[in-house]
Amino acid sequence: MIYSEKNDAMLVTLTLTGDQSAYEALVIRWQKAVLASANAITRNHYMAEDAAQDAFVSAWMKLDSLREADKFGAWVCRIAKNRAKNIVSRYREWVSLDDLLNLDETAERFPEELIGVTDPHEALHDSIGALPEKVRQVIHLHYFEGYSIAEIADRLREPIGTVKWRLSEGRRIIRKDLGAVNERIDDTLVEKVMKRVAELKLWRLKNDTAGFEAAYREVLAAVEELPESKEKYHAMADVLQLGWWWLPGAKNDALRARIKEAAEKGGNLDVLCNIIHGESDKLSGKDKIEFIRDKQIPLLEQIGYPQGLAEEWFWLGCTYRDNDQIDEALDCYRKVLEIAPPSYVYYGNAKAAIECETWARDKDYDKLSFAADGEEYRIIDGATRFWSQPGYSRGNAGSVDAGHLYYYASRCDHYFIDPAMKLGEVKLSSDGVSTLTFAADDVTIETPCGRFENCQKWITHYENRWQGNLTTAYYKDGVGMVRYEQQTNEEFEAYLLSEYNINGGEGVFPLATGNYWCYEKEGENPNYSIHFDKYEVTGSKDNRFVLSSIHTAQRLEWDDRNWSETMLRIRDGYATRISDQEWRLSDVRPLMEQAERLASTDYEKVHTRVANKVMRRILDTDTNFTPDATELGRWNFFQNSTVCKKRGELTLSEPGRRRYSFEWKNYCNSEHYPLLMNFMYDLINDNIGCVWSDDWTPGMVTTLKLTRFRKELTIDLAISDVGTITTPAGTFDNCLSVALNIKGLDGGLAYQGDHKTFYYAPSVGIVRMDSADAEGKLNARYDLTAYEGVGAADEYFPIFDGLFRRYDAQGMPDHLIGAVEYTCVTSPKGSLVLFADQIGVEKINK
Repeated sequence: MIYSEKNDAMLVTLTLTGDQSAYEALVIRWQKAVLASANAITRNHYMAEDAAQDAFVSAWMKLDSLREADKFGAWVCRIAKNRAKNIVSRYREWVSLDDLLNLDETAERFPEELIGVTDPHEALHDSIGALPEKVRQVIHLHYFEGYSIAEIADRLREPIGTVKWRLSEGRRIIRKDLGAVNERIDDTLVEKVMKRVAELKLWRLKNDTAGFEAAYREVLAAVEELPESKEKYHAMADVLQLGWWWLPGAKNDALRARIKEAAEKGGNLDVLCNIIHGESDKLSGKDKIEFIRDKQIPLLEQIGYPQGLAEEWFWLGCTYRDNDQIDEALDCYRKVLEIAPPSYVYYGNAKAAIECETWARDKDYDKLSFAADGEEYRIIDGATRFWSQPGYSRGNAGSVDAGHLYYYASRCDHYFIDPAMKLGEVKLSSDGVSTLTFAADDVTIETPCGRFENCQKWITHYENRWQGNLTTAYYKDGVGMVRYEQQTNEEFEAYLLSEYNINGGEGVFPLATGNYWCYEKEGENPNYSIHFDKYEVTGSKDNRFVLSSIHTAQRLEWDDRNWSETMLRIRDGYATRISDQEWRLSDVRPLMEQAERLASTDYEKVHTRVANKVMRRILDTDTNFTPDATELGRWNFFQNSTVCKKRGELTLSEPGRRRYSFEWKNYCNSEHYPLLMNFMYDLINDNIGCVWSDDWTPGMVTTLKLTRFRKELTIDLAISDVGTITTPAGTFDNCLSVALNIKGLDGGLAYQGDHKTFYYAPSVGIVRMDSADAEGKLNARYDLTAYEGVGAADEYFPIFDGLFRRYDAQGMPDHLIGAVEYTCVTSPKGSLVLFADQIGVEKINK
């Protein structure tokens, strides 16, 4: 192709499709004019060259914003003039205007390091280096090594659409790194900083906040350098609050005080109300009710901020709800509807709470679950994004889970769909792991409320360190989501649109006040259970839409012919709630025998055997249920986890634990502390996201910063070669140790923190686990005492069908027994499932 014969519009189009040579032709064509435009401002050749180079880099990154491609030349010349003005303005702080105009003659008197020149290419290099790995790889191959999009797709074995999206995403991120995306040349310093603060807030949309701390520090520094003003402190409160939320270990009294001071000085009522609300976090029950009702609400009434006041009334209602004071809770929710506008998220929250609590009021609480949420969506750059979801869930029926369809459908950087994507394109999330795919636009969907043709199909594949799921949403233009599917390891479920009302809005996700959508679970037998989800738009303002979302599930009857139903019935029925703080065991032994009769596959038989073993021990070691018990149950759990292998890591996923797991505990004092360590595999998996990583090699030392259990953790990890380890199960050579120093866990989770060291033997897996306190004093040791099955000689955590491992606590008093048994089996869908029998009992001396 002869690029010099193409006009500007054609060259711009080719560049946007990934043709690097086309952009080189544009640079060659316009470099003299661009240099002349810059020189007209700087009147210095060297400074003009800097401005011209910066202009072409900026034009390349903003090329997709050029509306009239045939005017590329005038556009890039205008950019060059603006860049030249910036350079002159920046240099004038160090050099007089006369010296600037004669810089050739005065260069030796004003060396580069004095003037403070920042090389735009260095900034560009740094920005590219900070991109997600897969995005950075495509940018490097295309723009630095000269590969075409097709060649990159072939080399990486990725779809062309995926490569195109990664190029586009890389350009977007680079533009953002080199300055606020919407920054203008005539913005004041305050305006520029405020735009950067606004962009910092958009980090909440990302799947992963890696890199946030650097951006936070930079923006905070820029805010702190602003001249004293109300705007400065308003912005500072916003920024500091983001740090409070997302920086590991940032939550402390000093930062809270600083945020509050900035919010008061800047009149930032949103942040101030958040601080006021947080002051009741450490309270509970009656004390919390009195504090919110008698101190916080009067204070917010005095401030005169209705949104913050409505939020506080809502959480007062939730606190009443936790205290089983339903009438008082409903009064609080109704108060929210009086105070807040329908476009405020807590209005939607309160409306949902009233509907859910009214629905649940006369039903058997042990046979239902529900969630009441307010949801806010925002249209950003033409795409609807999931912004926030305050709310709460209640109910004791683990066998029926409430929905949250829209939330799970938006887990790729909070996109439901992206109108800018073309059919077949794949959007990669900011963490480089999760994806959103525009899979089809011609799907026909049958629902209880009609047949919908030419539906769009969007697939979200979400992953984090602990779990993953695949959701598929089908949208009909002018209607919205008509079908939803979710695959989570071993479980699949689908929901169908059962009723809807559209008052306005446009596109495949029309949003307008009064629009609502109701969903029912596909294939559900209404004689046994009923699931129902409803989303209703309560109000909107400035491209922000608030929805009331309710999610209810009720167990009606059980199918006694079904093994899975029987196991769930055991799980739901083994304990009866006497009061909010007291439970009593129920006799589920007939159901356990029924499950044993119904179990037909190897998977069902293993599941039943392990679960029934735990349940029998729970019943036999409870003195209320078994008055002549010889042992007292202290810490007994049954868990099932799906084993996931991805990117060299082996993880025990969370979702499978929800429905079938159960527990009974009676932990009393520090003597029982070693019993708590029978979580074994969970103690490493739940803290760092895997039980083994192929990256672990002797000498490796690293620090992880993660958010787990709603806490910000800092975990020091070190891998060592420890040679030979001897346990009651045998002697194991060539062992590795994985040492964790876990900081940030407190309260009821403190036992999972401090020092945990796991010892791995090749072909066997973990053979020992040591737990030590913050000072390094050993407080528990679990050794491998029996095992069945080994793996390959180079496997440090083999996992396979038929595997069995038992670990026993060492050095325990004779009257205490702490142990855990793991059994692995293949599920009907081909996945490996690990069952855990966690044993913690105390012998009774009679």
